[in-house]
Amino acid sequence: MLSPSTRKIDIGLKRDIYAREGVAHMWLLDPGTRSLETFELFERRWRSIAKLNGNQSVSRPSFEAISFSLAGLWGESSPQLAQRRYPQVHDEASAI
Repeated sequence: MLSPSTRKIDIGLKRDIYAREGVAHMWLLDPGTRSLETFELFERRWRSIAKLNGNQSVSRPSFEAISFSLAGLWGESSPQLAQRRYPQVHDEASAI
């Protein structure tokens, strides 16, 4: 998560440390620009693999088994997110 007070450290020193230690994937989430950039480590250097923003759907390594909307991170709702959180319940009692 990038913030004004740690931005330089996050995109500089931390990236270098993560690469040195062999971290395979890195996500930079920027609430100021409502964006997410994902990277993979390739030959000891970071390679950008996706740039997403707004309310785009996210399913990126190393969490590709799940998908979520960026809108939820910015405090916005999306119909898909609301449906997953509060599915419709149908039973005989609710029909009365």
